[in-house]
Amino acid sequence: MDSHDPLIESPDVEPELPPPPRDPAILPLWEMVFLALADFIVFVVFAAIGQQTHTTAPEQGQALAAANIAVPFIIPWLVVGGLTGSFSGRGLYPMRRVITRTLLTSLIAIPIGVVLREAASTMPYFIGFQISWMFMGVAVGTCAVMFVIWRLIWSRVRRLWWPEVP
Repeated sequence: MDSHDPLIESPDVEPELPPPPRDPAILPLWEMVFLALADFIVFVVFAAIGQQTHTTAPEQGQALAAANIAVPFIIPWLVVGGLTGSFSGRGLYPMRRVITRTLLTSLIAIPIGVVLREAASTMPYFIGFQISWMFMGVAVGTCAVMFVIWRLIWSRVRRLWWPEVP
């Protein structure tokens, strides 16, 4: 009989411990990437609605023009969202927290996005741009509503799939 039979555990080998539980505040990488891409799509939809409302005919095609408009908004959204907890597990549950963190991120990031968009429209000088306060209000209000709806939907979907997540 072989004394090194793999089916018989030897007394000097410690059993393998299960991995420590994952911190519920930290989202998996795939979910953070998914949220960032979906958030970008929300900004693209916002830009496309604005183009349709103002009947602007972009030179490079409507989808590409809407994506170009969305870029100055997504950059501060990702940074501010990371700081306010919108991209954390605790920022996606309960519903009250989803709403407050999303609104907080919207109130900070979207005005920065408006400033970046206006500054980018005066390139290469970045001086002499004017901000329309009416556009600022419409952008903050519309995007905030769109993001609250989207984030609430995602919060509910992820709780249905993974009830153990925060």
